[in-house]
Amino acid sequence: MNDVPAPFPSTTRMTTRSDDNPNSARRPQQIAFIVYVVIMTVILIVGFLGNLFTIIVLRCPEHKKKIITPLMMNLAFADIIIIVFGYPVVMASNFTEHNVLTNPLLCVWSGFINGSVGIASIANLTMMSLVMFKSLNKVGTVKKIPWKKMLAMILFTWVYGVVSMFPPLVGWNKFVPGSSGISCCPDWSPDTKAAVGYNVLLVFVGFVLPLTIIIFCYYRMYRFIHTQQPVTGNASIQASRRRSEIKIVRMIALAIAAFVLSWSPYCFVSIAGTIRGSSLLTAGEAEVPDLLAKASVIYNPIVYTVMNDRFRGTLLRVIPCRRWFNGDINPTVSVSAPNSQEGNSHHFRERPQSVKGNSTV
Repeated sequence: MNDVPAPFPSTTRMTTRSDDNPNSARRPQQIAFIVYVVIMTVILIVGFLGNLFTIIVLRCPEHKKKIITPLMMNLAFADIIIIVFGYPVVMASNFTEHNVLTNPLLCVWSGFINGSVGIASIANLTMMSLVMFKSLNKVGTVKKIPWKKMLAMILFTWVYGVVSMFPPLVGWNKFVPGSSGISCCPDWSPDTKAAVGYNVLLVFVGFVLPLTIIIFCYYRMYRFIHTQQPVTGNASIQASRRRSEIKIVRMIALAIAAFVLSWSPYCFVSIAGTIRGSSLLTAGEAEVPDLLAKASVIYNPIVYTVMNDRFRGTLLRVIPCRRWFNGDINPTVSVSAPNSQEGNSHHFRERPQSVKGNSTV
């Protein structure tokens, strides 16, 4: 870390130093940093509460046994890890002299945990796409994934993320402060071919490959939905199950789209920095893609709540302040009304015994 760039004057921390014109030189930088802190505080609070309630909701009986639930919980758990152990540590350090610009160990921690959890999350979204692809293509009964296989899938996402970010720890590239100077990342403007090679590999395994698999799965699911002929047997049960699966496909697709759109600006800026040999953005401009990427932790709970009536009904039932939401919860979105006609077409219900436990969420 000997070649870590010198700290920015006051761009990334609220420290003071004497200069010829402190008011004019520091005020815009301090305002930008205050705005950054305010936005990050909102992200931390909303992200933590949203993902915490996501885990609580998914632990409820009407969600617990669905085949996609463990992966959804793993994604929420990953967001909580980075919210608790990643963002606050680095953000708080910027108010002191021991920030990522002056503390190599803190810089390594910031780069490693942010990168590992981020790549583990996109690997988890890829697994969710594969599970939905397999489920939707099963014309008959969908068997529950054995817990050992599901555990292996979850562990794989974490190993994938950690292994992807491990090389900088052993000298293949390094973690350095990003252009904004607030957190650290792999050196996207390296001066060695080996480091450039790692950057190319990281972009491939952390973005291109997962996104390619996701696009393939959703393309095949789209083709299947629009070409599948009606099956024999209980048509109403099959139609109900198919409607539920399509809704979940759309929900996961929106969650993936939000994640990809959040990280794409950061990814493209990083790739451009590697090609160009230097950052394209100033310290202030670099905070924008950085914030967009960090905001990805708040999107999944919002998507689940908006897109899934059953999830929303359970959420309103379990949150402590549910009386704020008109006092009584609409029973059509809770598990207490399985016989509602409206529930057959608009809400996720428990299936009849012949297909019970086979839905995906």
